[in-house]
Amino acid sequence: MDRFIRIFNIVLGCIIISFGLNYFVLPNQLVIIGSDGLACLFSYIFTSNVYINMFILNVIILLFSLIFIDKQTIKLYIVPAVLIPIISYLTSFISKSYPIQLPEMMVSILVASFLIGIGYSFIFKAGYKASVIFIVEDIFSSLTNIHSKSYSFVIDIFNVILTVIFISLNVGLYSLIMIIIIRYLIIKAEFGINDYKMFYVITDKEKEVRDYIVNDLHYKLTTLDVTGGYSKKSSKILLSVISSNDYYRLKEGIKLIDNHAFIAIVDTYDCINRKIVDNYEKD
Repeated sequence: MDRFIRIFNIVLGCIIISFGLNYFVLPNQLVIIGSDGLACLFSYIFTSNVYINMFILNVIILLFSLIFIDKQTIKLYIVPAVLIPIISYLTSFISKSYPIQLPEMMVSILVASFLIGIGYSFIFKAGYKASVIFIVEDIFSSLTNIHSKSYSFVIDIFNVILTVIFISLNVGLYSLIMIIIIRYLIIKAEFGINDYKMFYVITDKEKEVRDYIVNDLHYKLTTLDVTGGYSKKSSKILLSVISSNDYYRLKEGIKLIDNHAFIAIVDTYDCINRKIVDNYEKD
């Protein structure tokens, strides 16, 4: 049953993305995120088949990534990379047979962004990764041990600049707005809609981790004394509530300090009376 739900989610996600692409992105010569956006741009400039462009670029990026990252990570990208261009091609006849004309370009951008963002959220629910371009982040992370969303965003900015040069300034700005909205929806789908994350950390390098959280990230924390249920070994848990924007900085920073640290991350819907944490820390 779980397998069926995963397949259903990823197929549904690809179908929703294809509707956003075929109905609103391609007719308006807009550019979306990553390699798919670059494929769209190539189709506008060279009048080539956008779906073939998407498929070829995705395959090239996947093959190139084999040099730097493990196959297990790449597997998470393969299914969406193959299905999105294929399903978009197979459903393209629907938009040709039943076109939709919206009164304003801004409305088209919002609808397209919403559809593509929701489509990617279904792909995340299925346990896969969204756009192949995010594999660039995994490549740079493996080379630098620093995880940052800016790596793939640079490529999106590059796509927008090319759109301004080869299409028009207005289309480039519209595409930038759409990319920002889609990325926002993808991040919310991947990390949840909550503004805060609660971290529980058990580490052998307590002082270093504490200094990193307090001095580098400027968050407060408290220490909890715990006893192992099986080993009966006494230990300490570092507890900190952080902004979702610093999720990667904290997680990857702790892993750099202590690669064997235990880290549990919980969504937090609200954070009230954060000064209480200071009081616990001083006790």
